[in-house]
Amino acid sequence: MAQRPRATENVVPLFGADDAYEVEDVAWGRSILPAAPAAPPVGSVPDLNGKPKILMAIGAGHSGKTTLLKWCVEQILERESTAKLVAIDPENRDLKNFFQNVYEPVDSDPAGVAIFLKGFFDALVRDQSSGLIDTGGGDTVIGRIVSEMPTIVADLSDAGITMVVAYLFSPRLADLSALATMEGAGFHPTTALILNEGRVEVGQDPDQAFALLRRQSAYRAALDRGAIELRMPRLPVAKKVEDRRLQFRQAAQGKIPEGRKVAPLGWSDRVSLKAWLARMDDAMAPIVKAGWLP
Repeated sequence: MAQRPRATENVVPLFGADDAYEVEDVAWGRSILPAAPAAPPVGSVPDLNGKPKILMAIGAGHSGKTTLLKWCVEQILERESTAKLVAIDPENRDLKNFFQNVYEPVDSDPAGVAIFLKGFFDALVRDQSSGLIDTGGGDTVIGRIVSEMPTIVADLSDAGITMVVAYLFSPRLADLSALATMEGAGFHPTTALILNEGRVEVGQDPDQAFALLRRQSAYRAALDRGAIELRMPRLPVAKKVEDRRLQFRQAAQGKIPEGRKVAPLGWSDRVSLKAWLARMDDAMAPIVKAGWLP
């Protein structure tokens, strides 16, 4: 006996088959990782590999200069560079609390510091060697030297030394003051403009936080002159590392230098610091590959 067809076999679908429609890809979730900043355009980063240079950080207090330079020094030491380290901050020469062999003037008098710094330049030119300078937030000595030696960048270049300056910024418009002053004086070294995302309020989008500052004429003029723009990622455990006076990679590995009695970072803080170091390596890769570090 033949089977009767099922009721649905000869029925024409009223609305068409379900598989006749494309499945829409609905966006779910949200991004919880910081967006990677755009890399500088190809060819915009001068190649300084193999050249003696002076790296200096300039910016207002709490803009991230020492954090940047500490990271730079660790890179320098890892490569066994012979670059000389100098701290001239009139208030807080913090670099010596983290590293050995940091040179500094005997006092904080601007005239004396200027004499010390010119002697440092003399030594670098004589030896054709490199150096790193932590100027500090209250420094006025660089401006004093530029007013006395307005062509210092070109003169150092003629003597075989390239001057590299990193300007650090929080979203505060007042942070543009140093850049505008130095650029207005004709001080035009190889330049990086570094936006410190660590100074952005938690929860605020960094692009929005820095939007107004990036539109200012002094900032745009520096970019038009050839400065490159970089971002420094937020370091969530900055205070814990700072208070312990530890180098970043020491702290990330849970190591304490011999003779110190501070507690190591906890496991979660070490993981957070390792993640920051990886982001920092990516963020600063354009200038590291181009040999901007001494």
